[in-house]
Amino acid sequence: MQGFQQIQSTTAAGEPIVTKRTTADLIEELESEAQNFTMTALAVGFEKETKFVFGTDAGKLEKLNRLIERGGKPIGYLGQLVLEPGRTMIKTRPLEEYAGVEWVRRYLEALVASFGRELEEAKLGKVGPGEH
Repeated sequence: MQGFQQIQSTTAAGEPIVTKRTTADLIEELESEAQNFTMTALAVGFEKETKFVFGTDAGKLEKLNRLIERGGKPIGYLGQLVLEPGRTMIKTRPLEEYAGVEWVRRYLEALVASFGRELEEAKLGKVGPGEH
């Protein structure tokens, strides 16, 4: 059923974590996060790339469902704050299913640079020197 896919993750030991959160829940959380940032996105990981569902995307739920159907795994959120002209901060937060998982923290930190490029390519903002 569209919008009501079960989210399944695994622990570092490979043990499954199954939650009752749906893709609609993840989009609702993305929209909630958007209140605190200039721009937000949900990172969806694939074996060799990462795609983003931006808080400003039309059809966010459908986009997330398509990415999951193609094998993507929702990983966490990235949020951009413009502190002042030319100074941007990007913050990351893993999904609660991955809270405390070290590889996820490193993965999200590595995404900060590509997230900035995605924002610029999508004409959603310019990322200057910043912190995360």
